[in-house]
Amino acid sequence: MLTMTPYNVTINSQTANLVYEPYKDGDPSGGWNLTYTLIPDGATPETTASGTSYHRTTFPGASMTLTFTGTDIYLYGNASAGSYSVSVDGGNATQGANDVPQGGLLDAVTNLSYGNHTVTLASTGTNEVAFQHADVTIGIPG
Repeated sequence: MLTMTPYNVTINSQTANLVYEPYKDGDPSGGWNLTYTLIPDGATPETTASGTSYHRTTFPGASMTLTFTGTDIYLYGNASAGSYSVSVDGGNATQGANDVPQGGLLDAVTNLSYGNHTVTLASTGTNEVAFQHADVTIGIPG
């Protein structure tokens, strides 16, 4: 019998397999906006990226979707209580119940059966929701 050793992998907000709807980078009031922690809002486009990258939105219904293979997923970012929801594999969405500071844990879904899964983070209001990174527990044969 093949034994899988758990291993955590971090996926940042700019990873190519993330799908942002309605768009990945633009005005946050209409979709998602790529931002850095050490760049002030309104900085000129020529400003060099500095700090940790994250995507933010204030658009109701904006979503970020990630497909992964593993057993657990932890989503990090920031948001106000009630401003976002998280669903896995098309199941019922769980509403974010707490205020989450920058870089904090938005939600954790654990003990999934090992295999392919899809997680969706959705904005449910006009308060800012930000996604910084995800930690995914994968299995490595060992």
